[in-house]
Amino acid sequence: MGEKLATILGKPVVVDNKHGGNGSIATDAIARATPDGRHLASLPEVPTFAEPGIEDMVISNWFGVVAPKGTPPAVVAKLNQAINQALQAPDLARRITDPGNVIGAGTPEDFAALIASESQRWGQLIKARGIRPD
Repeated sequence: MGEKLATILGKPVVVDNKHGGNGSIATDAIARATPDGRHLASLPEVPTFAEPGIEDMVISNWFGVVAPKGTPPAVVAKLNQAINQALQAPDLARRITDPGNVIGAGTPEDFAALIASESQRWGQLIKARGIRPD
């Protein structure tokens, strides 16, 4: 991604990706299920959590690019355009999708809505369970 963005923007770009479990966890039937409600293209026989009956459990991971508050809208728009363009490159798309990830390019507004939704969802769980960062 960094290489593609650097080419498009004409400036060096550093992207730090730390891939997790590609949306999968491990132990017996449920643990082999994908928690994000989607079948992995690389493992289509692996069920989703909903298939064995855990319908209200949908968990996914995501990556995004953020900029400091107050970044001019024109800069945000240019970055968004460059990122979406980079994600269309076949070699980059393959590197993202081969291990089972899904490309979710979109607008800054789409990403802001995702962040707000995830913050509300996980914030409620954290409060309800009394989870603390210690």
